[in-house]
Amino acid sequence: MCSNQNSNLCYQTSESLTKHNRILTKRTFRNEHAYRNKGRTTISSSGSSDGGSSKTRATPGEQNGGNSDAATPNEIKNVNCDHPVPPDRYNDRVEDHLRVTGFYHASQIGVVQNQKALVNALIERWHPDTHTFHLPIGECAVTLEDVTLILGLPTDGLPVTGITMSSFSVLEAECLHQFGVAPRKSECRGCCIKLTWLRDLKENIQLTDELSIQRYVKCHIMLLIGTILFGDKTGAGVHWKFLPLLRDFASIGHYSCGSACLAHLYRGLCRASRYNCKEIDGPITLLLGWAWIRLPYLLPLPREPHSFPLANRWRNWERGDRRYRYLNLAHFRKAFDELQEGQVCFN
Repeated sequence: MCSNQNSNLCYQTSESLTKHNRILTKRTFRNEHAYRNKGRTTISSSGSSDGGSSKTRATPGEQNGGNSDAATPNEIKNVNCDHPVPPDRYNDRVEDHLRVTGFYHASQIGVVQNQKALVNALIERWHPDTHTFHLPIGECAVTLEDVTLILGLPTDGLPVTGITMSSFSVLEAECLHQFGVAPRKSECRGCCIKLTWLRDLKENIQLTDELSIQRYVKCHIMLLIGTILFGDKTGAGVHWKFLPLLRDFASIGHYSCGSACLAHLYRGLCRASRYNCKEIDGPITLLLGWAWIRLPYLLPLPREPHSFPLANRWRNWERGDRRYRYLNLAHFRKAFDELQEGQVCFN
């Protein structure tokens, strides 16, 4: 709190900092916007270089899908967007316990193969200043309703929050408390527990009593968190900061995990939209499912059209539509550029 003598100085300093931050924000946005449009020629609808509504035309390198040896150095980068495979099927004896935690529906999601070109096209359309995709017909974004429909996660309840600590001894104590065993340092990566350790632990738990069942379910939830819900860029571990949320088994279902998952996707998109970012993490399955539901002209052939969560509509879609796998970035850029109002589904 500033004193009366220094109030004017504090106000001026605060005003100066606010103005400075605003200038930095504008500069950052202009720089990133310029980077996104490198190598893409802006032309008017009449074909002239000025006047009228504008659209973008791909460079020769983009027209070849970005794979041509003649691609120019000004081509927009491709963001690496590998995402881990969901955990193996759980033991049927724990189904009722999974329902209590709110992770039952997410546990039904199978392998939804990635379409990297589509993800990159969506990243190019994402604007961090508005947290929306900017399309020719307007702006749109992934919502909490989409999270519920696509992943089956609860979107109301307590916020997913807590303290993040980096001490291995605290991690060890937390694992001993919840699982009865703790990973060695070689089975961790910084603040993350390796998924291989959790998989081995889950396979070796004997479901003999209530405590062992709860430990099994907690292992399964941590594997879900580390793969399709809050996966990191490596896809090899899960941050142990989620473990304290699982201490009270009866309270796990009281958290709004869907809201946290959506926020994680937003953060991943904002980071990936930076000109110097090379990877994206987060729930890629949610992003793909949203694009295929809201923009159905982009979707592959659904294999299970009546399943829930909706992500399972495209489980193993490559088996029925292998051609879709090889569609390149230029294809999806053109599809977005030519988007019409009737092609967006809001229902």
